Amino acid sequence: MLYKITRILSVALLFTALILLFVNPKAEDNLPNGFITPIIAFEFIQNKQEIINFFSVKNVETYQSSMLLGNAIDYLFMCLYSGLLFCIAIIIKREKKWKWMNLAFIFCITMCLADALENYQIYQLITKLKYTPELVQSINSYNYYDIHITLLKFFTWIKWSAIATTFLLFSFYFLQQQKWLNKLTGFASVSSFIFCWLAFFKHGALNEVFSTNIVLVFLLLCVFVFTHSEKIKAIS
Repeated sequence: MLYKITRILSVALLFTALILLFVNPKAEDNLPNGFITPIIAFEFIQNKQEIINFFSVKNVETYQSSMLLGNAIDYLFMCLYSGLLFCIAIIIKREKKWKWMNLAFIFCITMCLADALENYQIYQLITKLKYTPELVQSINSYNYYDIHITLLKFFTWIKWSAIATTFLLFSFYFLQQQKWLNKLTGFASVSSFIFCWLAFFKHGALNEVFSTNIVLVFLLLCVFVFTHSEKIKAIS
């Protein structure tokens, strides 16, 4: 039963990711240096000017609407990816009897909550820019607008670091496996944790590399869920 749930979550996650790929807007020479993916650039946005530049596109309303729709869909996406990791943590704990895998459970809950709060900040930043642009331009707007940027930075890094740390915990399991694909998952999990720290101290292209590494690990985990059949009878 556990594997069935995990497989359903992985398929739903991939399907939702494809939807977000089409819903989220494309870059229009409006991103900060080093970024090529709009949603990633916005999550790691640094200041008010970068937000103004972000929406300096041909069709602002369409761009904002796409961002808001993607942001709404992301509430489902966050439940799926955190749920998938939670189930994989259960699988690993049952196989290895590692009590410290309970940390992964905590991180899964943390990343989901942080993502929800991150999305709320994104919603506030976009809607206030859309409906009260004078607030964005005001030099005294910190308590009304810039505070959302500060909170966005905080919750974004809580989310991403929770994901990367969960992957690091998983790596101890995957690096012990004989299959080369599992070992690759282990190495990719470790590298995601390393890139997390590098991106934290060096804003820009490393954030894109880090997010791409995270996507790679999720893809490998989805493959793991469907290929680790020899363990299904023992724990399902």
